[in-house]
Amino acid sequence: MSNEKTLGVTVKERDADVTLRIIEEHGHEFGPLTPEAEKKLRRKLYWHMMGLISAINLVLFVDKSSLGYAAILGLFEETGISKAQYNNLNTFFYVGYLVAQWPGHYLMQRLPFGKFVATLVFLWSVVIFLHCVATRYAGLVVLRVCLGIVEAVITKIAVLPWKLFMITVGGVTFFLSIWVWFAYPNNPSEARFLTLEEKVHVIRRVHDSSQSSIEQKHFKKSQFFETIKDPVSWLFALQAFTLMFCNNLTYGQQNLLTTSLGVSSLGSTLVAVAGGCFGVAVCLVATWMLRRWPSQLAWHSLIWCIPAIAGGIGMVTIPWNKKLSLLACMILAGHTYGITYVIGLGWTTSSTAGYTKKLTRNMMFMLGYSVGNLVSPQIWVPSKAPRYYGAWTSMIIVSWAGTPAVLFLIRFILKRRNQERERWAAELSDDKREGFVEEEEDGQIVKKKVELAMLDLTDLENKFFIYPL
Repeated sequence: MSNEKTLGVTVKERDADVTLRIIEEHGHEFGPLTPEAEKKLRRKLYWHMMGLISAINLVLFVDKSSLGYAAILGLFEETGISKAQYNNLNTFFYVGYLVAQWPGHYLMQRLPFGKFVATLVFLWSVVIFLHCVATRYAGLVVLRVCLGIVEAVITKIAVLPWKLFMITVGGVTFFLSIWVWFAYPNNPSEARFLTLEEKVHVIRRVHDSSQSSIEQKHFKKSQFFETIKDPVSWLFALQAFTLMFCNNLTYGQQNLLTTSLGVSSLGSTLVAVAGGCFGVAVCLVATWMLRRWPSQLAWHSLIWCIPAIAGGIGMVTIPWNKKLSLLACMILAGHTYGITYVIGLGWTTSSTAGYTKKLTRNMMFMLGYSVGNLVSPQIWVPSKAPRYYGAWTSMIIVSWAGTPAVLFLIRFILKRRNQERERWAAELSDDKREGFVEEEEDGQIVKKKVELAMLDLTDLENKFFIYPL
């Protein structure tokens, strides 16, 4: 990679960040925010954006769990499907994920979702995502209690609870999509809930912190091919596959495993409450640890896979008549590895720059995610019930040991890149840290000096980009 690719680089206006115009026209009007205004802006972003994201995550969690709930609410009894057919239904759920990856990410390029936090303030993003995870677990507690009541009340009538549950989830999802369509802005410059000064400040904050663009509507082939050639992109996709290899434990099998231990459907509500409370506690501890040690992402991923490994070992070694111990191991295995997923997802985005490259890498991540979830239900071979030794053993090796190993390899590569960049940047003078945008004024092409972050460069093109570790 040559220095010239970063120093004095010039791009056309159409290829620059879409927020360039608002900075050019209004950036000079506003200085730094006061501490009080800064706190107000953070609260506004948190309640508006994170309220939407939390609602979306909650519904996504319930949606992915719908078959698991239906399985203990009358699905098998009314439809007569076999366990193998049930596993296939869980697999088919993610066929839609896989098919929609390319058109979905292309639409994100044309109608992109907003970015409102500084990428290198990665800790803040992780804390927010962990908040969403905690919200989902809290929602699970409430949902399971309600389902237990519903089951007790309406099993005496003709309609079984699983049908009512599916109708409710579908209706909530539909109305949520309408709300999100109108309430979720594309980028800070189009956020109607922000003042002009706040828009400028948010844009500056992202650019200054990450040296990365916010949004670019044009698909750039060069960035696409760079993503494909970058080994880090494939490693993030691989770790998405390895971790999601175990995901059907939480979303498809856990309720069935609970009832196979002799726990009633209503009794499984108490198990879900215990698991949900444990999940919230895990999120709180993980959030504190990430705040305390923000630059050890691979180590955090390992830490939260170790309890899952312990739970998996317990599930294959503890006698089947020790129900309480087995339930504890199941909760331990199913409610800790999700932290590693949050870390991997956030790290995938924060470790790249260039809008097309970000979307392409996210697409690769979701491909790995989808394929992992396609395979995950099939490891639960019906003839191996109720112990499923093969499923538990493969999850321990592939998911809970394999995923941290891949993330440590990513850390090694990114740390080496950072060291090379720090040595390179130390030799530069300030006048060489600049970029240019070509604009047409009065029929003539004019070059204007701008920050490198406004040029929509990739992390490999912009050697000032420092990777989070």
